[in-house]
Amino acid sequence: MPYRRTSAVQARIDAGREKLFDAAVEVLSSQGYRGLSIASVAAAAGVSAGSVYTHFDSKSDLVVAIFRTVCGREVQAVVDAAGASGARGMSNSGASGARGMSNSGASGARGMSNSGASGARGMSRTGSGSVVERVTAIVETFAGRAMKNRTMAYALLAEPVDPAVDAERLVFRRSFAAAIGDAVADGIAAGDIPEQNVEIAAAALVGAVGEVLVGPLSPDRTDTADVIPDLVAFALRSLGVS
Repeated sequence: MPYRRTSAVQARIDAGREKLFDAAVEVLSSQGYRGLSIASVAAAAGVSAGSVYTHFDSKSDLVVAIFRTVCGREVQAVVDAAGASGARGMSNSGASGARGMSNSGASGARGMSNSGASGARGMSRTGSGSVVERVTAIVETFAGRAMKNRTMAYALLAEPVDPAVDAERLVFRRSFAAAIGDAVADGIAAGDIPEQNVEIAAAALVGAVGEVLVGPLSPDRTDTADVIPDLVAFALRSLGVS
């Protein structure tokens, strides 16, 4: 008769994986991708390196799991901010961004096999506010959260990583672009901005936002002047907001 795990055994396995995931998120948040290793995660979790390999095949496998979860949360944050922007107006659109890119992996770890940026592709449209309100909320929230956790954000956006991890970045960028694209398409339909290729406009804005943030997020950067207002202004001008 084949062995079947009991619910108690599965719960212990899940708890062990969650503990390691949380420890890995903390290491990535403080030391970046370069400083994360199986040994450093094991030390942070208070377990042996062998225990880490029980749940994750490699550093790349572990970081892919982190990227899927954390990037999924970031996309959801901008979707939520854009959705709420019509109700509360622009003045408070950065509120959710103030929380920063979360260091708490526990809630994400429970569903990380199916969560993350890939799941974000099926999220609802980004709201009913004007294109100005929604794009402002998206850029302010994403950039604001990134600046609150610079090391984690730099690892997610720009730090040299393994090809498997880099592939997760592509999924994340597409999901981020989809959130912007919703706002752009609705802005065109409402006559608020000129006719334009929605895919190109959204992809260009994602690239611009990411590239602008690389400098302020860089570990060797001491000048962290607030670039967000200028970034928002650029995004709106590029879409033809007058």
